[in-house]
Amino acid sequence: MAADKLRLAYVSPSVTLSLPWVAKETGILAKYDLAAEVLLITGSPRLVQSLIAGDVDVVFAGVTALIRARSRGAEVAILGASANLSSQKLMVSRSSKIRHLEDVKGAIIGVSQYGSEADTFARNALAKAGLKPDKDVAILQLGGHPQVAAAMAAGKLEAGVLGGLAALTAEKSGARLITSAVELKLLSPSGTFATTRGLIQRKRRVVERLMRSFVEAIHFLKTNRSGAIAAMQKYMGGLSAEEATDLYQE
Repeated sequence: MAADKLRLAYVSPSVTLSLPWVAKETGILAKYDLAAEVLLITGSPRLVQSLIAGDVDVVFAGVTALIRARSRGAEVAILGASANLSSQKLMVSRSSKIRHLEDVKGAIIGVSQYGSEADTFARNALAKAGLKPDKDVAILQLGGHPQVAAAMAAGKLEAGVLGGLAALTAEKSGARLITSAVELKLLSPSGTFATTRGLIQRKRRVVERLMRSFVEAIHFLKTNRSGAIAAMQKYMGGLSAEEATDLYQE
């Protein structure tokens, strides 16, 4: 019997969003008679639009964009999440004089897209410091995490919200961590994955097998350290073993 084909997309290279390519790389998808094309589409709002349009079958995207789409009537169905804390971090460039969250008053903070997980984290973090977006701090969308990291490295942006590989890239260019969702204890599903209600109705058995594969992928990540790090190195831009280990530990 031929394997069922699916198009899976993730919003950025990070461990919490790694389930689709870990499941593919380790043969877990094949075990459940599934064949997948795994795509990177930056910006959660853009990725969710691709899901709604039927361009992809399952997305790993920020929970904010998924909930917003559902609240507006889209037939989006969240299937699960790989963590209950966001991986987003507020970072500043090497030359910045910002040392604490309260110091960002008057600054411009770069995010991937408005309505993304990065944007939501930025606004929640500012609220913790008693700061208001657009009044005390400007939030600027740049299209994706890599663009935010690049702007910071080039000295064109003082502060940005980053996660996963982009945060590591920024750190290598001298960026410093100011605070994170984990430090601020901002509960939010991370590594959220979703499909459409229509696909569940049409291919319920396929979705069930996919969910089983993702559970096995989580188990693989947690129990096979060397295999997980090798997969991360392949799919996250040729990371060194040390860099991949740091991300894995986090």
